[in-house]
Amino acid sequence: MNLASPIAFLVKVYRRLPYKPFKALLIKLYWKYLTASKNHRMAIKKIDGIRYELDLSELIDSGMFYEGAREPNTANALTRLAKPGNVVFDIGANVGSHTLPLAKLVGPEGMVYAFEPVVWAHKKLERNMELNSFKNIRLVPVALSDQEQTHGTEQFRASFKISKQTDVGADGKLTQNWWEACDKVNVVFDTMDAFTQKNKLSRLDLIKLDVDGYEGKVIRGAKNTLERFKPIILMEIAPSWAKARGENLSEITKDLGKLGYRFFDEEDFSEIDDIECLIESILPGASINVILAAGLKPE
Repeated sequence: MNLASPIAFLVKVYRRLPYKPFKALLIKLYWKYLTASKNHRMAIKKIDGIRYELDLSELIDSGMFYEGAREPNTANALTRLAKPGNVVFDIGANVGSHTLPLAKLVGPEGMVYAFEPVVWAHKKLERNMELNSFKNIRLVPVALSDQEQTHGTEQFRASFKISKQTDVGADGKLTQNWWEACDKVNVVFDTMDAFTQKNKLSRLDLIKLDVDGYEGKVIRGAKNTLERFKPIILMEIAPSWAKARGENLSEITKDLGKLGYRFFDEEDFSEIDDIECLIESILPGASINVILAAGLKPE
């Protein structure tokens, strides 16, 4: 008996409950089901009118299949933030779990630039685009950084297999298992400042930034763009990954503060008074997404 569709339905119903009884037990059973090898298969599914080809052995794909969204809180926040006609950068687009919904939200008058340098993920994103009819997505196979128009080899991870193995040790450092799952990518690096100038962009309204510890490099290469357009940013903060990339999250947040950005909670849009304290509270291996806005509170 194929339990995938009933379980997907029950997960979505459970998430909507005001109270969630037996949460710990149900999470344990849910993960036991996901890690069963017999459930690792390909599936085509329509989610909110968008078709995806999903590999149920992948965390991102299985989350979309069973829960209706990768990172539901992030998806909800982007739905509130993206407006018709907006220009959006999806930096770390992966297989398009946020790219395609963003394209639907901004509509034919808007544009989504999807930055994804890992060939495996880029091809999956292309496949998901083929299953739909969006004309307002541009795939950009470069890695945004603080270096302009350079080439190099870098370790990026795009595939996150469902597994009982942990990728982060008790000391908060990435394990060998994490590094072995990375792809060594021959990549073109560019800065956001150079990209926006070369493409003569006259606006940039929203950025989704999730690049597993490279966020600092992206920000340093984007200062002119951020000062000019003041886009809202939805950014991942992952101390373990940032540390592995040699980044200092305190310096990153201070740089953004100097550009006039304030930090807001992803779920309820309330302002975060002490971002440093919040970062210190993040457990080893965990991450959070925050919203940044210059000036007015995001709506």
